[in-house]
Amino acid sequence: MRRLSNDDTLTKLGDTYHYLVVLEHCLELDEGETIYVEEHGDVSKISPNDPSNIEVKSHLAEHPLSDRDSEFWNTLKNWIINRDHLASYKRLILLTTSTVSDESAFYRWDELDAQERVERLSAIGRIKKEQEKTFRPLFNAVFGCPNDALTQIVGRVELCCYRQHIVA
Repeated sequence: MRRLSNDDTLTKLGDTYHYLVVLEHCLELDEGETIYVEEHGDVSKISPNDPSNIEVKSHLAEHPLSDRDSEFWNTLKNWIINRDHLASYKRLILLTTSTVSDESAFYRWDELDAQERVERLSAIGRIKKEQEKTFRPLFNAVFGCPNDALTQIVGRVELCCYRQHIVA
């Protein structure tokens, strides 16, 4: 069935998923912790022990996180641009319903140290492709950051990929 031009179902489902993530984090708060929504990103937890900033991305259908996926690169670019405001966050989490294949540069991302992560990202960009109008500006923005700042940011990035079946 064809969707109508004014069908906002996917946006509403994305918003609902976002609110569920916020609610889950609110229910898990410890004493002295606070959740902010859309203050420094989608969800931010202010905590003396575990301050974290979370970007939430959801997909109705199966969505593999490709090496050049704007979901990752745009999020990383935003964290880099706003790095001064995000300096107090110990963890920068991309929470997504995307999947990561074992061929992906993001495979076992959380097991890599910061320098290995930067090298994997750099290797992605060293390969030039004909159609890069979305990827190349994001890559250039990320790698336009001073190397020490880039390494520090990338070292705090966590990928939390899991697929929940959402029925429309």
